[in-house]
Amino acid sequence: MLTLIIKGETDMKTTHTHKGHCQACGRLHAVDNETNKLAQHGYTVDWGFFNGVCNGADHLPIQIDKSLAEKTIVNATEYVAKKTDLLNNIDSWLPSKVSAIYHKVDGVWGLTTRRYSTFGQYDPKNFADEENYKMTYINIEDLKEFLVANESDLRFGIQFEDIVNSYRATQKRELANEILNGQALIDSLEDLIERLHGKDLIDSQMTQKIVAELTQKATGPLLEREEGTGRLGYQNSAETMVGDHVLMVKVMRNRTWKGYGAYTYLDGKKIGAKKLEEVLG
Repeated sequence: MLTLIIKGETDMKTTHTHKGHCQACGRLHAVDNETNKLAQHGYTVDWGFFNGVCNGADHLPIQIDKSLAEKTIVNATEYVAKKTDLLNNIDSWLPSKVSAIYHKVDGVWGLTTRRYSTFGQYDPKNFADEENYKMTYINIEDLKEFLVANESDLRFGIQFEDIVNSYRATQKRELANEILNGQALIDSLEDLIERLHGKDLIDSQMTQKIVAELTQKATGPLLEREEGTGRLGYQNSAETMVGDHVLMVKVMRNRTWKGYGAYTYLDGKKIGAKKLEEVLG
């Protein structure tokens, strides 16, 4: 049966007891004990205000509701299609403007883009010298006219196609990354809907409890010689299956340590507490 948090179960409004997955970003976050809605996340705090809050904040988690997730998938699919079309036509794409530098030499102003040095003496510190350097943006057609007009001037040493191809290469990389990230979000949300919608919310302390139990089980005076070091130390481990994953805690202490060090591994790879909670969630 689907677990909801009933108002009054906790004396502190700000204390959460469960977590759920966001319908917009797919990540695991705290659920408000009174409203069952997700806490604000995906933000930075600037001047005392939340900036850039995720669209899924203050919505029900995907375990309880999937309407926002389905809408997010539709929007992301349209976004990926648009970016894919742009990528497929990148060879005909032109930037509307390019960043440019006006540079005075012998009293004459010259122009180049920031990606090239007009005179082979590019030095960012020189831009504090406003009498001889000016940074601006120029329309692509104006740049083309300028380069054609100064084609015989070897000081510039650049061609219009060189500049355009440089911008296209950057745009191509950015589009490819946007498509990859968009499709990853679609796949993630579809997977979460299939696996988690209609399931119980996640006990906030569940992962910590499992790790604590394994740590306690593994802690003990198992004396082993560390291979290749010749040093004697205590080392032991305990593991359990959590879903399809193998969760292991390895406890180690050599003679010089005053306490034990516990390290958590998931499927053989070391993992941090927050990431572990997200994966197991």
